[in-house]
Amino acid sequence: MKNNVLWILICGACLIPSCTKQKTENFPNPMSEMAISMRTMTEKMQEVKTALKNESAPKLNFLSFSSLKMTDDSFDKPGFTQMAKQLVQLSEKFDSEPTIQNYNDIVYMCQSCHNYLCPGPLERIKKLEYPINGSSN
Repeated sequence: MKNNVLWILICGACLIPSCTKQKTENFPNPMSEMAISMRTMTEKMQEVKTALKNESAPKLNFLSFSSLKMTDDSFDKPGFTQMAKQLVQLSEKFDSEPTIQNYNDIVYMCQSCHNYLCPGPLERIKKLEYPINGSSN
């Protein structure tokens, strides 16, 4: 009887940590300032996409990120600063006029920049697109 109780306590102690572990996402790159900023923007875009389905939308409030430290200097290519400024401008336009088109314009800008600079997150960015006229994402 004591062995059974001891066995149950040992098994239970082994299971508790696995049940309380928090889910973590798999990000391939280290957490540079730029990576953190991009992930934060992605989270905001996901929130806005969900809110748009309910015909409401919080502001994005994207801040300039062109001077943040990048994960790798190879991503610092000509045109990045201008693309970053354009993304912030598009987010400001969305914040003042929160339409599906303005939201998707931000997604398209993200796709354009990442096609040129860092294609890794393109699949994730594509999922941010708000479906129009029966297309599915």
